Parts: sequence; structure tokens; C-alpha cells
Amino acid sequence: MELLPAIVGLAVVDSINPSALLATIVLLLRGRPARPLVAVYVAAILVTYFAVGLALTLGLGLTPRALVESDAAYLAQGVLGAAMLAYAVLAPGRGRERGPAAGPRLPAAGRPAAVFALGVAVTFLELPTALPYLGAVGAITRADLAVGDWLPLLVTYNLIFVLPPLALLAAHVALGDRAGALLERLRTRLGAATREGLLWLLGLVGFLLLADALGHFRVIG
Repeated sequence: MELLPAIVGLAVVDSINPSALLATIVLLLRGRPARPLVAVYVAAILVTYFAVGLALTLGLGLTPRALVESDAAYLAQGVLGAAMLAYAVLAPGRGRERGPAAGPRLPAAGRPAAVFALGVAVTFLELPTALPYLGAVGAITRADLAVGDWLPLLVTYNLIFVLPPLALLAAHVALGDRAGALLERLRTRLGAATREGLLWLLGLVGFLLLADALGHFRVIG
């Protein structure tokens, strides 16, 4: 388990997910009846993120190294990175003064299936910014571990990833109605920072992808 400290560190960084936290807060602000919906939402995130990580780990493990390290693969990576970086820098509305965000539009309370679908959709939409997760999957793949060794690492990562929304739920249960004012202040701060934060993450991922691709072609040039 030499990889465990690195996996835990990446998972902690990845768990600071403004969109997931914001949606959790918006649900909790509906009061006690919405608590089960938070559990459904977190379950959707956990199932989706784990499934994506499992597919990536198995896929990279089965992909021939010659294909992964081919010029064509690095060219595609460079184009994707450049596009992500350009969007992050040139995104419409960036830098404008914005009022407090209203938060994500969530399904009506009492519809667990709709909340589960929301969790799946939000998780997929944020995959381009999941740099720590991609790093963890890459480290697991490069270590060439047996399934019995890397699967617990992937499970551990995903459990840590959903701890902050679960912590908010636990705080709501413990504080009851007193949690409302605190959640409202946190919602306002997260709502104002979410879009800008996601653009920064997108730009960082794009830059790293582009730099890695350019480094490959400089080495072989």
C-alpha cells in the first residue's frame, strides 16, 4: 500500500468540490424532509465517480502502451488541452461583476430519482476538471497492481471524495434549525466562487495536458 498516502492526498484535494457542496446545501436548506434526498444525491455521486474510475483503470490497464504513447494520442491530448485552456481564458462573462448566485436548479423535494439523476449529471459534467482523480488512476495503473490491491485504493478515494457533503448532512442533523443561517452564508460564498473556480481548474487541466503533449514532441523532435 505504498500508494495509499498519495491516493488519500489526491482524494482530499478532489473532495473540495464547490458544485457538489452547493447542491448539498441547497437541498439541506429545504429542511429536515430533504435529508434523505442528500443521501440519494451523495450516493449518485459515489456510484458515478467510482464507475468512471473503474472504467478508466480497467481501460488503461488493457490499452497497449504503444497506443497510449503514440504521436497521435499526444496530438489529440494537445488539441484537447489547448481547447480547454482557451475556453477557461476566453469564457464569456469572465471577470464581470456578478451578484450572489442563486444556486443550482434542483428537482422538487420528494423525487429521489430526479435527485439521483442530478448527481449523475453533475458528476459527469465536472469530469474534465477531475485532475486529482485522473492522477490517482494513472498512478494506480502505472503501479501495475493486482485487482485485490488497487480496488481498495479506488474505493478509499471515492469514500473520501464524498465526505464533505456527508459532513454537511451530519452537521444539519446535529444542529437542526440552527444550521440554516450557517448554510445560507456558505451557499452565498460558494455560489459566487463556483464558476470562477471551475474555470481555473479547467484552465489548469488544459495547461498541463498541453504542456505534457508539447514536451513529448520536443523530446522526439
